Amino acid sequence: MFCVAWQPGVIGRPKPDSPLNHLLAVNLEPYSLAVSRRQAEIVVVQGAPAVRCLSVNPMRLNGALLPFDEDAPERSPAVPLHADDQLSLEVSSIVLHCLLPTVTANGPAVAPASPEVA
Repeated sequence: MFCVAWQPGVIGRPKPDSPLNHLLAVNLEPYSLAVSRRQAEIVVVQGAPAVRCLSVNPMRLNGALLPFDEDAPERSPAVPLHADDQLSLEVSSIVLHCLLPTVTANGPAVAPASPEVA
């Protein structure tokens, strides 16, 4: 399980000696070298978690291909995330499951304080 405690929380692999490695929230290098170094990022848009594809390697959210702007990946649209969503990284066959805090009438239930992927 990976807790995304900061935004943008990058999903990918570290780059040797990169000053941006501190943004890597989900390191998939131990699972596959077919994942891009900056595959995607988890961001907060209007108070809710979202995912933005940063790579030409295709990603799907619940089976739908995530949009990707090849000319400016950082301008690719962020797509809202919900509890139990599945992010599929097609080249590596990795599937990440989104876990979000649950809110009850009495406030937050015991759950992750930040979005998590498992």
